Amino acid sequence: MKFFLETFDRPRNKSINQQPFFFKKTSSEIESAFNGTMNYRRDSDFVKSFGDGSTANLHRYFLNETRKGTNESYLQSILEEKKLLKEDVVAAWFVSDCDHTIGAKMRWDYGKKLIEAGIRIHGEGECFNKVTDKKFSKMEKADFNLEHVKFYLAFENAYHCDDYISEKFWRNALTNRAVPIVFGPSIADVDEIAPPHSYIHAEWFSSPELLVKYIHWLADNDEQYLDYHRWRNISPERLKHPIELRFSNRPEDFAFCDLCRKIRINREAGLRQFYKSIMRWWSLDSSPECQMGTQYPDYLYKIENNKVIVKE
Repeated sequence: MKFFLETFDRPRNKSINQQPFFFKKTSSEIESAFNGTMNYRRDSDFVKSFGDGSTANLHRYFLNETRKGTNESYLQSILEEKKLLKEDVVAAWFVSDCDHTIGAKMRWDYGKKLIEAGIRIHGEGECFNKVTDKKFSKMEKADFNLEHVKFYLAFENAYHCDDYISEKFWRNALTNRAVPIVFGPSIADVDEIAPPHSYIHAEWFSSPELLVKYIHWLADNDEQYLDYHRWRNISPERLKHPIELRFSNRPEDFAFCDLCRKIRINREAGLRQFYKSIMRWWSLDSSPECQMGTQYPDYLYKIENNKVIVKE
């Protein structure tokens, strides 16, 4: 998918009034035609994340039945919510991509080890031979209510790919007041953007068996489980990443506002920015683990000083 402002041309011919921006992936044929990047990665020119702590916690501060309660009463309401679950499970996982990418295969293999270790889990999707009609993109709820489960497996189909922490973490888990169990993103990346003490990372444990043991222990110990929800009583402003404080609660809003502001500033200063290779930024300027099994054209490795800013 590409995002363009005004028109498209090659870098050497573009003026500062013609500035296309790379928005996720694009073809290599036009890779030198972009002035900037808008993406979930924190090294993007304009960061458009999948979510944030304050948005995931709207339930606490903006629903009448919860916003008037004390901090402790709100935490107890989460426990009461979890008791509504009819199945004898502690976690849920909706997954349909079992092996389309290296990362997808890695997460499915690790998930199967958790199942073999005895995790009490509700699974849906093609990987479980249980395809449902749920359409998260249309804000529809699945038949299985995630609000009633204590944990959700926020397993990404990419391994250690910079800042790739998707809706599985924010929407499926935190928004439904389930503690995300994370696999895929690095611990450092999750720590950078997640609310404090809000998640469990698979890499903290030396084996899947130990992770399962810890999850089941938390599920049976209310106070220790609620420790993963105490961040919800932090004021919304303190939960926001510093980059978000200038704008609204919606990540897409502040990203586009920042984009417009930057274009105006560059025009007034007579500056033009472009990338020699957008694919170099997207593919090679990432962690080695994210590049596993992928061979890129030799010319990409030779590009230096990829991001260029010139005075017109």
